[in-house]
Amino acid sequence: MSSPTTPVWFITGASSGFGQAVAKEALGRGHRVVACARSTVSLSDLAAAGATVMARGRDGDGRRASGQAGRGGGHAAGYILEGAVEEASGAESAALFNTNVQGAVNISKAAIPHLRRAAAANKTSSRPAVLANFGSVGSWRGGPACAHYCSSKWAVSGLSEGLTAELAGFGVAATVIEPGYFRTGFLNTADGAAGRNRRVRTATPLPDVYGAGTAVAA
Repeated sequence: MSSPTTPVWFITGASSGFGQAVAKEALGRGHRVVACARSTVSLSDLAAAGATVMARGRDGDGRRASGQAGRGGGHAAGYILEGAVEEASGAESAALFNTNVQGAVNISKAAIPHLRRAAAANKTSSRPAVLANFGSVGSWRGGPACAHYCSSKWAVSGLSEGLTAELAGFGVAATVIEPGYFRTGFLNTADGAAGRNRRVRTATPLPDVYGAGTAVAA
């Protein structure tokens, strides 16, 4: 049974990858975990392990769910839009930034009041209230066919750096985690063989406007 001093984690994107791994580690340490994903069905393993599970939208609007957070919040939801910048439609670009960036903004805004209250109520605690966002090594340098993803993760890193300065005076730490290449299943289909809600989505390809094999003078 948890006590009032037991750390509480609020984690989005907890159905797989880093979000799921962090949730399992926290549960293994006896901490309380509120795990969120698009569907609670994908969180059944965490629920069986003792986590409180909740569904949320793609934009990460966690105003209701984040109220259960105590001293730790983490946003780990996201996906890759694969393809050249020229290929991606406005809707495809907007959808990526809505999940990867606006989701982090929404979760941060929802969690901050609770984290500030937790920090104020536990000023003598050795454990700070922490807001953590997941960035990527892709934010260090853009590359072909992944410019949308890299730029979205740059935005998350910039957001987190700004939050660090904004929240320091309230006793809340903000950070961004920028992992490299791990075998998390991130490149696999997220929601089964139907192919919906993919972690990697290919931008709508453009026809070759010059024709196959046509040389273009510099």
